[in-house]
Amino acid sequence: MFQKIHDRYPGRARAKILLVNLRQIAKEIQQNIDFQTKGTQQILKRVIEGQVDDDFRSAEKQINDYIQKFQDEFDHLLKQRQIKEADVPKILERLLQQKKKLTEYLIGITQFRQSLDHWKPEHGE
Repeated sequence: MFQKIHDRYPGRARAKILLVNLRQIAKEIQQNIDFQTKGTQQILKRVIEGQVDDDFRSAEKQINDYIQKFQDEFDHLLKQRQIKEADVPKILERLLQQKKKLTEYLIGITQFRQSLDHWKPEHGE
């Protein structure tokens, strides 16, 4: 990059003058920039890949949480339905008992009415 003038021009006096090869400097600067750019691109690529992975994990967790919430609610409703279905025979039995009692009361009322009808004094007496 830098050369002493006397190395380039051996017959000249030894002076402390340096020649600057601007093309060589520009080439080395460009190489340095390219090297740093590649490193930055690799770092950026890793950061982006990490962020994408994190985002996908977060989305997957949200979906799994929603599915679990739905499954829990479904299980709860299924259990409630099974409980109600289990109560149906008990309810039917209770209704049949009530119907039997109402029938007995109806028979009793009918007999009581007939008794009252026979007890009435006749108007002609």
